[in-house]
Amino acid sequence: MRKSTGIFERLRQTEEPPPARTRAVKPIDLVTLDIIILGILMFIFILNCVVGFVFLEEDAFIDFRYATNLVDGDGFVFNTSEEPVEGYSNFLWLMILYVFHGAGSNLVATGRIIGIMLGIGTMYMSYLAVRDITKRNGILNVLPSAMIAFSPPLIYWFQGGLEPALFSFLIMTLVHLHFKETEGAANFPLSGIICFLLA
Repeated sequence: MRKSTGIFERLRQTEEPPPARTRAVKPIDLVTLDIIILGILMFIFILNCVVGFVFLEEDAFIDFRYATNLVDGDGFVFNTSEEPVEGYSNFLWLMILYVFHGAGSNLVATGRIIGIMLGIGTMYMSYLAVRDITKRNGILNVLPSAMIAFSPPLIYWFQGGLEPALFSFLIMTLVHLHFKETEGAANFPLSGIICFLLA
């Protein structure tokens, strides 16, 4: 009887199918979640600039005029019949417009597009700066980027054709580099170059 019982148990074991293997679903880590949310906020920022809050500051045309005269070889003048005068508000921003206009780009479109791109860069640098401060990953790191994406004044001025977008990007880059350099994570003091550009 014991032998026959053993045979039946072996047959039953061979007839039963092996249990199906289930793969454990790996949760999204916080870094990936941060980047996903940051990407969505950047997309919302672009939509707000292109569709929601279209704006171009009239003072931007002063820089556009200077850049045009520079490209035409008339120098740093507002009117070609007058002496050179520093009527622009930011030399670095003027040089950026000069380079792009010299390459044949439209100044109005260039000023807006560069400003929007610098706004995206500011959102990313803000994210990095907060992560440098908190020393951890989490949704809190994207809070400043969310404030930029939904702030009408910032959306206006980032695409306004003037230098606030460039200034904001350089400031947030400087903050991020400061934390990296004080922690010894940077081999070269890039913050010094940023300070030079801000000057």
